[in-house]
Amino acid sequence: MSQEKSEDIRPGTNTFIDKITMELLLNKTHYQKYLSKTDSKKHAEYQEYLRKLSKFHGSILGITESLLNNPKKTYTNEVGDAFDDYMHTLIKYLEIEEANRDFDQDEDALFPETISRAPEISERDINSFFHIPRSNK
Repeated sequence: MSQEKSEDIRPGTNTFIDKITMELLLNKTHYQKYLSKTDSKKHAEYQEYLRKLSKFHGSILGITESLLNNPKKTYTNEVGDAFDDYMHTLIKYLEIEEANRDFDQDEDALFPETISRAPEISERDINSFFHIPRSNK
């Protein structure tokens, strides 16, 4: 491993902090643009991943549909474990989405028009409330 490579992953360095910050705070599109300018190797790896995803798109959908219809079907242990993890994650996500929709409906029932029809407050109203003299513009 080269000295430059070890500095990239060593915690406590600015490079490490910058890298983690970018990965966590940027959405995928912006992160890929960032990678294309700063880490050509990772960017190339991601482009290869996208190429393979496109190439095997139909097969991936077929395997996924097959496993949804028959979760006991075996491809490999790795595929089975990954599929199970993926399904648990999606179920959790969908349950949260459903709970959020229910909460929003409950909130709308409790406060039907109070929030959505709040009166607009002008700058003049704010200035008069705080006794701020109007400036001559």
